[in-house]
Amino acid sequence: MYLSGEGVITDKREAYIWYSIAKANGSEDATGPLHEFNWRDYLTRSEIRSAQKEAARRLEAIESRMGEDESARDSFTAAPAPRGTNTAENVFENTWRSVVVVHNGDGQGSGVIIRPNIVATNCHVVDEDGGILVYKSDNRRTDTNTAFPATIRHFDEARDFCLLDVGGLWGVPVSVRPYDTLKIGENVYGLGAPRGLDLSISAGLISQLRTIGNDRYIQTDVAISPGSSGGGLFDSEGNLIGIMTAKIVDEDTEGIGFAIPADLVEGR
Repeated sequence: MYLSGEGVITDKREAYIWYSIAKANGSEDATGPLHEFNWRDYLTRSEIRSAQKEAARRLEAIESRMGEDESARDSFTAAPAPRGTNTAENVFENTWRSVVVVHNGDGQGSGVIIRPNIVATNCHVVDEDGGILVYKSDNRRTDTNTAFPATIRHFDEARDFCLLDVGGLWGVPVSVRPYDTLKIGENVYGLGAPRGLDLSISAGLISQLRTIGNDRYIQTDVAISPGSSGGGLFDSEGNLIGIMTAKIVDEDTEGIGFAIPADLVEGR
């Protein structure tokens, strides 16, 4: 099952994702000997939970296309697992259902669905006393939006992250990748609503992994503009690694932005 160098995928987490997808589709390979395989010998519980979320998201994306093309299931089950790193196009396709726009009075920012009906964003995007609305595009190719009232679930002003309860919100919760697994120089992608332009993607790198005071941050050159705050910073597999938070604004400074590690907000 693409494990331990015996197939096209040698990454154990990615192997588990495709095993989970194959199992959900009734593959004999996944319900046979591998059904009893002890994945915990290879992955931590956190990695397994993250992989299960990613598998569920990929399945949702496949099923959403089946109404347009009934042959999608056949072509999916017959296709081999993908080789190499996802492109920006694939990252967008895997993540756009998880990103929202957050409005609070005259202010506007972005947010990410981390669990059903729960959105992560920045504290400076919302006002504890104001009315908060979360917007999710019905279709990324149209201008039609649906608004959902939200309330604050968790407010950590010191680290500038906030969780919102949003009843009835549709979308796909993200798969979170731990901070300790990140590497300087990795390709990363920001998805948010700069200047209100929802579902805008930009590409960059992890410039550095920094500790400021007692808190950890991801430094990146991904474009962060007004309205991007609270949006998702994703790795090349579409896993959420951070919540875009701030950038250095100076006429002599370019491409220095910061994101809060995603695993900081995952368990709240």
